[in-house]
Amino acid sequence: MPTRDKRSGLEDPAANFDALWRMFDRNYGSFIPKRVDWDLLYRGYRPKVRPRTNDRDLFELMSRLLEHLNDNHVKIQSRRPPRFFRSGILGQLNRDSRGRHIPIGYNIPDFSLDLVKRSYLRGHFEERLSGTRLAAYFGGDFPLYTFGRLKKDIGYFHIRNFDEAEKTAAIADEIVTKFRKVRGLIVDIRGNGGGWDPVAKAIADRFADTRRLYMVTRTRNGPRHDDFTPPRYWYIEPKGSRPFSIPIVLLTHRWSISAADCFALAMRTLPHVTNLGEFTSGAYSDEYWDTLPNGWEVSIANKLYLDADGRCWEGIGTPPDIRLVNTREDIAAGRDRVLETAVELLLAGLAPRPEAKPAPRPRESLAESLEKAIRSAGVSKAVGLFSRAKHRDPSTYYIDREEMEALAKSLLSQERVDEALEVLELNRREFPRDYHVHQGLAEAFEKKGDDRLARSYYRKALELNPKNLPEEKRDSEKALEFMNR
Repeated sequence: MPTRDKRSGLEDPAANFDALWRMFDRNYGSFIPKRVDWDLLYRGYRPKVRPRTNDRDLFELMSRLLEHLNDNHVKIQSRRPPRFFRSGILGQLNRDSRGRHIPIGYNIPDFSLDLVKRSYLRGHFEERLSGTRLAAYFGGDFPLYTFGRLKKDIGYFHIRNFDEAEKTAAIADEIVTKFRKVRGLIVDIRGNGGGWDPVAKAIADRFADTRRLYMVTRTRNGPRHDDFTPPRYWYIEPKGSRPFSIPIVLLTHRWSISAADCFALAMRTLPHVTNLGEFTSGAYSDEYWDTLPNGWEVSIANKLYLDADGRCWEGIGTPPDIRLVNTREDIAAGRDRVLETAVELLLAGLAPRPEAKPAPRPRESLAESLEKAIRSAGVSKAVGLFSRAKHRDPSTYYIDREEMEALAKSLLSQERVDEALEVLELNRREFPRDYHVHQGLAEAFEKKGDDRLARSYYRKALELNPKNLPEEKRDSEKALEFMNR
């Protein structure tokens, strides 16, 4: 008899394969730019799954199917027995000589932060945010930021992860202020495992010379491969005491992952930044985890990320301006040739890159404008300003549902329930067919103690909720729990 996972709720290998294929067919975000024919792959792999296919062979077939997506954020794992597969370049690089997966952070052959601290900073450096969530996860000391001077006039700033959103801005301001008078700065995101895109943006803002579009994101929200939410526009803009226009060399490589991919996208829009090293990992989209009927866990990248020119770098990575990679032998010999080259470039006097074309006119985020207007003029006047702004040319602004929800949640956390309800009502008017906005209104009225209106909006949320993603299923359960009281 085939070996079965004892936790399995469904032992049919064909049903599990079909469930995996449907999850990606309904939710994966990059089929179109990658030109993946998902139906053709199904016809190629599905006949290989037979009633007596055992778990080991089924896992191998699923892995081979997912390998075609070339996506570091696509993974599958079983726990009993432990198996793991990651698609994309990192899945290929993070394997030992026997082909077994090695966790990211333990198999980086072309970079050593310890080497930089020991041989190039010569022990003269500072670190910030050692007691982080990641320190607890990895164990031992795990500071997010390391900085110092390589030479009298050359600063060095290594970012290990884009985490700790609440503390990042103040620390980034502190570090950048220390480098105001240097000749050049090296920003190093080699070995950066990712984190949160807003944290990456907050640090990139400290180096911005003006407001610049660097990324556009959309989320899969329908059965067709081109079903997406309206675009969200990501801008970097000057933050801190004054714009930072000193020449910068950004160091990247294949282990610059996820939010680090996006950070590199932001930095490459700046004319005073030169990217030296290797392509980043090419894993931009957010991911979420779901579970197959047999208990195996799958991660799915369900968003589409484009750069300012509309190009998708998923599976490719943000390209360097100058490609240079250390070898394993360089690191073993105590040399970081990439870092040494960065110093040489800055000492030689890097000039800002000429811009091929003017930066596109920035779009205004009406959610951000609404937040400012609420603070300065009150919610009633802010709502009026919001409505009038919508009569302008739509190419001058955008409205993002998640940004509006974040504003409402911020107001709710301050017990400003009526103001939050005004924001949520605007969100409902803009996105009437999105269940999230009705769910948000229901939860706000529940917090206010108005069960009648909460019930009404939960009912509408249940009607619109596709109950497809784990988050959607959890929201549905919450709505049903309230309705059945």
